[in-house]
Amino acid sequence: MSFSGTKKEGFISLFNGEDFNGLYIKIRKNDPELAKKVFAIDNGQIHVFKDFPKEYELNIGKKETHSMIYTDKIYSKFIFKFKYKWGEDKANNFNKFQHDAGIYYHVVDDKIWPKGLEYQVRYNHVKDKNHTGDYWGRDMT
Repeated sequence: MSFSGTKKEGFISLFNGEDFNGLYIKIRKNDPELAKKVFAIDNGQIHVFKDFPKEYELNIGKKETHSMIYTDKIYSKFIFKFKYKWGEDKANNFNKFQHDAGIYYHVVDDKIWPKGLEYQVRYNHVKDKNHTGDYWGRDMT
């Protein structure tokens, strides 16, 4: 998955295309060196698992690489636009081979997985089913 830092009229880019200024990276294992391996910036885009070391075996359900990037600012009204593209490697939360990600908003904590609303970005290769656009509401109390 990649995030692009391009600007469109009337929109604020959350990513400057060069570095992680204005963004926080959180990884479940709380390992900043592993986080640097999970997220990479290349050609103005954020890549997840680009050139990621194979010894982590992404498809066997280990949760140490579950992670998120979020802004250091709070927004109350927004239209969120993004582009994504799946790479070759597949990583997920279960012993299934699918791409799995999401966009959280109205988050009230910064846990993996946070309390808030999620726009699912997921494709299940086992069942050839696209789940992108599914909506999840996590307990916000």
